[in-house]
Amino acid sequence: MHKVRLIDIAEQVGVSRITVSKVLLQTKGNKTNVSAETASRILAAAKQMGYTPNAAARQLAGVGNKLIGVLIDAHGLSVEYQRVSHEEEAANARGYRLIVGQCRPDIKEIKSYIDDFFSRGIEGMIIHAHAAYPDIYTELMQASSKIKHVVYYDRPGSQTENINCVNIDLADGMKNLVRRIVAKGRKKIFYFVPYRKLPAGKYFSFQERERGFTEALKEAGLACPERFSERFIFPVEPGLEQIAPLVKQIVNEYKPDAIIARNDEIAAMTIRTLLDMGVKCPDDIAVAGFDNRSFCPYLKPSLTSVDTRVDKASHAAVSLLVDRVEDLKSEYETVNISPELVEREST
Repeated sequence: MHKVRLIDIAEQVGVSRITVSKVLLQTKGNKTNVSAETASRILAAAKQMGYTPNAAARQLAGVGNKLIGVLIDAHGLSVEYQRVSHEEEAANARGYRLIVGQCRPDIKEIKSYIDDFFSRGIEGMIIHAHAAYPDIYTELMQASSKIKHVVYYDRPGSQTENINCVNIDLADGMKNLVRRIVAKGRKKIFYFVPYRKLPAGKYFSFQERERGFTEALKEAGLACPERFSERFIFPVEPGLEQIAPLVKQIVNEYKPDAIIARNDEIAAMTIRTLLDMGVKCPDDIAVAGFDNRSFCPYLKPSLTSVDTRVDKASHAAVSLLVDRVEDLKSEYETVNISPELVEREST
């Protein structure tokens, strides 16, 4: 069965190919007027015959091809792929499709992906990768200027003007978590931040969570563990065999009554280690994570965490972009997303 062409639809309806093109490709280069009744018959025939528009034909006709580029870090955390999944869902609802580029912190590689996106005629681009590459913010932003419409997922460094971005207020999310733990009578709170050594420096998201933690402790008049954010650095992302000795060290040396882990995976490993040590959670030590991963309700005890609203932020990024592609908005805008604290048994 051959692909349905414009001429096939024209013959079915009894009009010219140009008329069908005016309706389905929205071409503007001729004087043909199409009545509402004729347009309705063309659309009905196209649907009945299973017609799908050809992206190349749309470009040649001067019409957008409904493609959005998404640039992510190839070795990013699994949350990166959750973001893309939600973005695909949001884009599909607006009639757009995604092309995903997975890069590393190499400006030449990033430029190559942007050039590829440009050659495919994408209508706009969402960038995740900049958040992982703080040392090349400026070069990346200059390279992305080749694309007319760009949205940054997470604020690129300190820049807030002349950009469109979705910013998740991670510092505020951490503050709310600490405040709640303090309200429950905990006084010695340790922020457990083991992480792999990053070639481009610590992620902005890490820095924001750490800022929220220190500011919340200061607000409560509590002591902040010295050099907590620099104590545990690994060449690769640490697993249980590295985490367990550190948890024991923290418990024995610092004697905390609450531990907040950098993410939910580390929080789960912390709870497991406390159980092996005979330390009760939350009676002896409360434990909380960050990100609110899907497994959090199923741990024993179930894990308190901060939901960063990846779904909401991803939909907002697509909406920001498509609104500008379709000339619904023109001014630059930052959409701020507030995380939500999800309390469970572990605190």
